[in-house]
Amino acid sequence: MHIYNIKKFILILMVLLGMCRTVYAINTVKENIAVGLMLDCSSFIVGSSNEFLVCDTSNKKMKLTRGFIKISCSEEGVCIGKYFLSLPVKVESSNGTIYAQYKPYRGYLIIKKSSTVNKITIINFLPIEYYLK
Repeated sequence: MHIYNIKKFILILMVLLGMCRTVYAINTVKENIAVGLMLDCSSFIVGSSNEFLVCDTSNKKMKLTRGFIKISCSEEGVCIGKYFLSLPVKVESSNGTIYAQYKPYRGYLIIKKSSTVNKITIINFLPIEYYLK
């Protein structure tokens, strides 16, 4: 009977340790959620209260000061002032809050080519914990 109790104790211990590892894994995963903000638009306003960074797939980066700028769609990609970036483009702020059409969003924005000619789609990516707040 004594060996049976030891086996039972070991089995319970293994199950508890397995559950602890699973809970730890769930708490450490940082998954992002994608939320569509604008579909098929030709331009939009983006900004931040801090510095923000705009980066394209060829790793061309533009570091911008706080404030707002207009991003327009062009045949080459997107136009920011006199500069062109190829799509998709990532826009992120140094403080984690980025503005699109003067509304604040946590996380970062991805600007992708839309299925409509010369139009873009703006998607907000943020950690799922922020989305649920």
